[in-house]
Amino acid sequence: MFSVFGKQNIEDPKIYLGTFEYDASGRPLQLFKMAGHERDVVKYLTLKIHSNWGNHNYTCIYSFRVHGKKALSDL
Repeated sequence: MFSVFGKQNIEDPKIYLGTFEYDASGRPLQLFKMAGHERDVVKYLTLKIHSNWGNHNYTCIYSFRVHGKKALSDL
């Protein structure tokens, strides 16, 4: 389980974008849609891992990708 947060500028407070759960028995590449955030523009992201199936020593992440549309205004 993981959460994603965004910021428009490095000193701004975090914007909560959603909490999701990776399906270990699913496909290796999984997509998670962030409902209701079509108008939030972020430049910086934070990935917070909440659980790793009981392993407290490490979390193995091969890849974390973010897709979206280019904002109309520059940040």
